[in-house]
Order: sequence, then C-alpha cells, then structure tokens
Amino acid sequence: MRNTAVYAIILALVLSSCATLQRQQTEPQPDILSGSWEMIQWMHSDDLESDFPRGVPVLEINSSQSEVSGFNGCNRLNGRFRFDRDASTLQFFALQTTKMFCLSVAENDFSRIMTLVDRYRVTGKELYLLKGDELLMVFQRKTINGVPQ
Repeated sequence: MRNTAVYAIILALVLSSCATLQRQQTEPQPDILSGSWEMIQWMHSDDLESDFPRGVPVLEINSSQSEVSGFNGCNRLNGRFRFDRDASTLQFFALQTTKMFCLSVAENDFSRIMTLVDRYRVTGKELYLLKGDELLMVFQRKTINGVPQ
C-alpha cells in the first residue's frame, strides 16, 4: 500500500512538471520588433540632418497586425510587412506615402531602400535593417521618459 502511494505521488509530480514545461514552451515571446523606431544611421550618409532637414525617418511597427507606419523624412508612410522571427527575415511591401513636395532626395531613397530590406537584427535598443549582409539602416527604439515606445 505504501509503495502505491509513493508511485502515485511520483506520477503526479512528473505529470505536473510536464504540464509546466509545456506551458513555458508555448508562452509567446516578447515582440522585439513592435514599437517606435527613429533612424540613427543609413547607408548613404553620415549627416542625417542634411539628408533629412524636416526630421529623420521614424517607423511605427505593429507586429501583431503586420503593419508599419511612420515618417520618411518628408511624408507620412504606411504599409505592410512580413517577418520570420526564427530566420530574422523581414520584407516591407505595399508602402504608400503622402505626396507633399520636398526638395530632399533622401526621402525618395529611403522609400526605395525600405523595399530592399530582407533581414533584420535587434540588439539592445537598436534595429538593424539589412539586405543580405549589407547594412542599409539603423534605428533606435524611441523612449519617452525612459519608457520604450
């Protein structure tokens, strides 16, 4: 009788640990792409202020809806994207912008380069957008009063 009780306790412990392990494996991981990102570097220039006199590009990424919006240095933009977290692939498509006239050529280059992105990497508070191994742009997560946006 005592052996049966010991086996029942061991079986209960094993089953509860399996259930806990399964819950831990299926919990969603934090979404590192979603949020507000401000450009701090891009492939064409070291002088972002000259390239984007109206303000540097900003991306608002919503991973759960696969939507991107923001500012390209002159106009508002919005579009869609798809990504694979495990493969670190990212592709923007269906990008649209408002049509305000701007003297800066950089905003046109920015929109074109966004369509070249095929990979990403996030380290700390920085988002790297790449085409293969070529670095295209770097964004920094925006914060307000120290809170990531």
